[in-house]
Order: sequence, then structure tokens, then C-alpha cells
Amino acid sequence: TDNAGNKEKKNLIIAAENTSLSFTISPDALSGKDGYIQLADNGANAFNNNKDATQLKAERLSVKGGWNTTRSLLAFDLFCLPANTTVNSASLTLYGNGHNPASRANDSYLYVNTSDWYESTLTWTVQPSHTTTGGIYMAATTSSAQNTSLDVTSQVTTWVQNPSSNYGWKLMLADETT
Repeated sequence: TDNAGNKEKKNLIIAAENTSLSFTISPDALSGKDGYIQLADNGANAFNNNKDATQLKAERLSVKGGWNTTRSLLAFDLFCLPANTTVNSASLTLYGNGHNPASRANDSYLYVNTSDWYESTLTWTVQPSHTTTGGIYMAATTSSAQNTSLDVTSQVTTWVQNPSSNYGWKLMLADETT
């Protein structure tokens, strides 16, 4: 917290030239953003904001005789990395929690958002656009607690070199219709 009471998070990375560092970046209220959006087949939930949820979801769930489709959004602030940083590797690990593989497949895609978004206004009707080009496919999980680690080196490298293009990712089921 600075002298005026403003909360700011600063990351300081000090390393000798030509050295390799490994570190973890986790989104929090000051250095990232996340949330999920839902839409029921009857149009309900389109205006709900789930920015304070503790889990990210990509699901198609039967609710009261209808279906809800859920997408998640995630973005990391990479300001701590200078634009001339060489990214040797970057991975995103998603932790499984409670999916029943016998109920339906949950194979998904991680897509790159192509427009900015804000946690405070995020809803199904106010979601960022995304591109399917370069989407990362995730095969369906086979257990309820299966974790998935994705190679996101290419995208993180792009974002480090061009920070203004960093709008994060959108996690979606491969099939949002059945």
C-alpha cells in the first residue's frame, strides 16, 4: 500500500544477464483478472457477473429442465517482464475439481481474447471477442480431479513482446450445444 492508501502490486525481478529464471504468476485482485459467464438456453443468466467466483468453469449443465453453458476468462498482468525478455517456456495448469467423466465429455479449448474486458462488467452479453486461430485443445478428462497443464509459450511470448495485445484467454467446451 502506498502513502495515499492505494494498493499496488509490484514485481521486481533481478537477475544477472544471460541467466534463466523460473517463477509463477498467479492472478489476484491486483495483478490479474478472472471470472466466468453463463447463458441458459432460455436466455437466463446472460447478465450475471461471476467475477468473485473461486473456480473457473467450462461446462454445459442441466438445470431445472434446461441447460446452462459456462465459459471462463483469465488474464495475467505480465508487466513484470521487460519486452526484451526471452520466454523459454510458459505453461498454464488447470486443476480438475468434480467433473464426472461418465456424465458428458468436457474436452475444451483455450482461446485468445482479442478485445479487452473488465471483471466488474463481465457477463455473457458483455464478453470479449476471441479468435479460434491457435486455440489449444484439451482432451476430455478421465477422472474427477484430473489436472491439465498446457503449453502457452507462444502466446505468453507474444504478450511479453506486445503487452497491449494481452487480453488473456477464454476457456470453452469444444461442444457447447449438447
